[in-house]
Amino acid sequence: MHPEPQERECVSRFDEIALELQELKASASVSYAELVRRITEQRITRGVDPATAAPARSTVYDAFREGRVRVDVALVRDIVLALGATDEEADAWAARCRDAQRPLPVAPAPRPHATPHGGQEPRKPARQFLARAQLPRGFLIPFLLGCIILNYVGDITVRAVGLPVYLDMIGTATAAIVLGPWWGVGVALLSNLSTLPIAQGHTLLFSLVAVAGALSWGYGVRKFNMGRDFSRFFLLAIGTAVVCSIVAVPILVLQFGGGNGHAGDLIWGRFTDAGVPLIPAVFFSNITTSVMDKLLSSFIALALFAGLHARFGISADHLPLVGRLGVEPRTQGGSATLSSAWRGRAVSTQG
Repeated sequence: MHPEPQERECVSRFDEIALELQELKASASVSYAELVRRITEQRITRGVDPATAAPARSTVYDAFREGRVRVDVALVRDIVLALGATDEEADAWAARCRDAQRPLPVAPAPRPHATPHGGQEPRKPARQFLARAQLPRGFLIPFLLGCIILNYVGDITVRAVGLPVYLDMIGTATAAIVLGPWWGVGVALLSNLSTLPIAQGHTLLFSLVAVAGALSWGYGVRKFNMGRDFSRFFLLAIGTAVVCSIVAVPILVLQFGGGNGHAGDLIWGRFTDAGVPLIPAVFFSNITTSVMDKLLSSFIALALFAGLHARFGISADHLPLVGRLGVEPRTQGGSATLSSAWRGRAVSTQG
């Protein structure tokens, strides 16, 4: 279901406010924890009860998040004051937030730009995707190749050491979380195709397991909000393990008779020695190794995403957990200039 034109206009206006708040925060070099402390202090100074003066850190973080259709005007005013704005500048921010919440008349859609030959200017989906995901130019291809290599290195390491996990989906998890589920699917398929000729006990059907994991991670954080906090992200890892086992067990039973030479087959052997039937034994052994593997893969991918977010400023709107961990993008050149420009504009609106 697509948003109505009025809602899209509202979102775009709030996005502009959120981006300028981010610039103001970056120029002040203030962490979210320090921001909460300053807001609490200034509210207490105004006479607010200390028991209710402190805003939730997640609430403050959400004020900087894009994609909102409403905003707490009073909180935005407190935020800019805590970041060094004057009362007049803070009033201008508050007035702008109130204006953004008022509906605007629907304007006619602009005509598409014409090319010199009279046709419409062709779209550039790759460039649009990079801008929408806040990815720097030249990032996408090296990142995808790095994810494939990460899958390969994890698989080789596990086979060499004989660990009862897999670690061949770390790159898949990272791509699905950073870019989206179908990018993760692409990494999963390319990784499995590239390792198929050299991996023992492997089959092209195991690509289905990797695809299931990519979809679970990608849609989990983007559609089901499973990246909001630690508990939900932990459940996402467990759920991904269950989904992968459901897909993997029939392959193991039908094509390999239960085991494919992986170190985790020792667990399966103990179940069968205890008299457990084949299919439950394979499932229990696989889910045991899969849970350990997906927990490791998920949190390694989370750490990689946090590093990319801090280094390149990649959007973490779909993974608020990163912001709540205190991971913030590096201050980019020009942020202070932009914030200063907005401050000047804010003062002029009051004049």
